[in-house]
Amino acid sequence: MKREDLKNLGLTDEQIEKVMAEHDKDITNLQEKVSSLTNERDKQLDRLQKSSKDVDDLNEQIKQLQSDNKKANEEWQNKLATQTKNFKIETALREAKAKNVKAVLPFIDTEKVTVDGDSLKGLDDQIKAIQQSDSYLFEEGKPEPKINIGGKFNNGENGADGKVDPVVSSIAARMKSI
Repeated sequence: MKREDLKNLGLTDEQIEKVMAEHDKDITNLQEKVSSLTNERDKQLDRLQKSSKDVDDLNEQIKQLQSDNKKANEEWQNKLATQTKNFKIETALREAKAKNVKAVLPFIDTEKVTVDGDSLKGLDDQIKAIQQSDSYLFEEGKPEPKINIGGKFNNGENGADGKVDPVVSSIAARMKSI
């Protein structure tokens, strides 16, 4: 708005001064609003720039943690596989009737033993070789004694010979009362 435009409208100098003063106040208020909005916009831009840096940092940290987790998982898988292999080797030695599994283990080359499902490849040959060279580490193949409990048992009633067994009768009575 210009003073000449107001004069052309037929306003006096005094009226023009008042209109211009009000106009200046409005402009000042608008300039302050523009300035405040500009400052707010600048602050938001700064925050966005910082957060984008933070996002990049966070993405990097996520990648690092994923890598660390993958490495730890591989290590645990290897440890689990080794532990499973050692357990199967010890079980095989017990089945081969080793007197002391810990005494036989140093003679086993575990690097040559591989796990194939539930079986171990390369272990049987090593056990046989140790049994031949150091047989004292294994129990001899003695047959286990068979325990035969003789006698005929019945349920407490008259047996084939017509006699009543008092022990069997008392046990049968107790079992019936339960």
